[in-house]
Amino acid sequence: MARYILMDKTAQVRGKARSFPYRHLAILELEEGFVGEPTMISARAKGVKRIVTQSGALRAGGSTTKSEYVRTKLEYEARVKQLNGPADSPTEALIAELARRGFVCEPKEWA
Repeated sequence: MARYILMDKTAQVRGKARSFPYRHLAILELEEGFVGEPTMISARAKGVKRIVTQSGALRAGGSTTKSEYVRTKLEYEARVKQLNGPADSPTEALIAELARRGFVCEPKEWA
């Protein structure tokens, strides 16, 4: 099962805009078995299978939903949750979370 994450990194801009913080947002599909988070938003980054979607440089100055950065981040978070999909049972959710953290989970037969 593919794993998707939302990455948020600083963006470089030119001119007078440098005085304001800008950020890039992206939804990345990770390779199977990759543990951790990639270091950059790029298809070449270790553990990245592909970039699903990526925003341009967004001004990260606001904290209300009027801010384009906040609206985009909320939209991408909802999309990541949808792409990762719900687990079928609480046990499967626990196994998926442990696997994501790097623990090896193997089902055992109970006698």
